[in-house]
Amino acid sequence: MSSQSGFTLVELMVASVMLSISLLAILSVFTTSRSSQTYAAALQQAYTIADSEIERQRALDFASLIAGTTTTTQRGLPGGSMIVKVEPYPSGSIQYLRRITVTVSWSTQSEAIRKTGSVTEETLVARP
Repeated sequence: MSSQSGFTLVELMVASVMLSISLLAILSVFTTSRSSQTYAAALQQAYTIADSEIERQRALDFASLIAGTTTTTQRGLPGGSMIVKVEPYPSGSIQYLRRITVTVSWSTQSEAIRKTGSVTEETLVARP
């Protein structure tokens, strides 16, 4: 009988497979985390853009708030666009109020996962 110590080839192969599976699981977590972080950053930026546009519209003179819809592309926001809709409120009523609706949409692409999102904010502006 021989008293050699060490690992056999089979033991080394099993350990290598187990290590590979563990590393793939960890890599998957990092990929998902990065995708979520990208989406959260776009969401925050969309809210900032929508808030800024709402404030810009509220600062305008009431007479310049003409009913209609405007669509613009948003630079700095991946696949971003903004729709601003101004309408009388309530619809068809005496023209003392305007409803302003701002919708910011975007799409992100990371590791073959495409996510889209949108943020909508609304406000009413009264004639002074």
